[in-house]
Amino acid sequence: MISWSKLSWTLLTINVPIPFDKLYVLILGGYYYRKGDKSICAKILIIFTLITAIAFLSFILNSTRNLLIFYPILFTFTAIIAGITEKNINLIQTALLPNIYYGIISAIIATCIGSELPGTLSLLSKGLPFIYAPMGFSPTLQVYGTLCIAWLLISLELKQKKNINFYIVVFSSILTFNRATWIFLFLLLLIYNRKYAILGIIAGIICIVSIDFIHESLLSSSTLESRDDLRVGAAISYWNSNNLIVYLLGRGSHLTTEDIAERTIWGRQYIENGWDFIFHSYGIIGFIIYTNAVLYFIYIMIKRGYKKFILFIIYYYFIEQILTNEYLTSSLSIITSTLLILSNSEKEIINT
Repeated sequence: MISWSKLSWTLLTINVPIPFDKLYVLILGGYYYRKGDKSICAKILIIFTLITAIAFLSFILNSTRNLLIFYPILFTFTAIIAGITEKNINLIQTALLPNIYYGIISAIIATCIGSELPGTLSLLSKGLPFIYAPMGFSPTLQVYGTLCIAWLLISLELKQKKNINFYIVVFSSILTFNRATWIFLFLLLLIYNRKYAILGIIAGIICIVSIDFIHESLLSSSTLESRDDLRVGAAISYWNSNNLIVYLLGRGSHLTTEDIAERTIWGRQYIENGWDFIFHSYGIIGFIIYTNAVLYFIYIMIKRGYKKFILFIIYYYFIEQILTNEYLTSSLSIITSTLLILSNSEKEIINT
């Protein structure tokens, strides 16, 4: 029988076609708040209430305001409360599988029939029109890849047996053809199995040198250049605002105006760079809070004796977000909760 908590974590991974992650983050956060240590949870609630108040100030001062700026705060709050309350890490690991399996099965079928299906994305923009990458119920390839990485991190840390699920998840993460996911996968191998990491480097070099379409996909600068082009709107809206209040508190939105979007190459309002998102939504004050929170996260890992997680934290929260923006998706909650629970000495270990 599926438990309520397992179902909730599963729904938290779903963003498409219905944004269950936005709905269930409130429910799951409330559930763990009631279940957890009242004194600790109350202190965390006070801190996040103050952070929310700062975001709300930015929200009311800007006509471009958008309610979605509160979701990164909710995702982080839920992640921390769940991370210090939940002991069964396998609960999260099991909840990730439906999304991962749906993505990889859809991708295989789509590639075989040569037509895009729900839960897949054509890699035409990467020069691979004959391959359809898995997205599952995630909004982007990157978010789907992060879910795969979270599952693999749990498996490797708990030294679980390499069963069929393990190899399917590895294959799913590779099939995303997402550079950020591949780097994260390499970091996992580097920490937990350096032999396979070295073999992966050798195999990767051979493939890049000998297979033209992989060479074009991985070494092409076109996607990186397009990401720079996508940052133009944020630069105009935030850095060129010449407004002290905007610099300090941000625009209170993850979107630029239509007028600014029309002045960019791609014409998009959405900000896809994570750092731009923080500055644009919460300003310098928000960025300072975020940076100190991540540094405190690193301190917790050192204190708990999990220094190996520092590399993951630095990469995910500081480096990977330059390539993408996962602050508005539940993958932020899931990877944060996973690291906290795995580093908890009281976690329940169920090797499968």
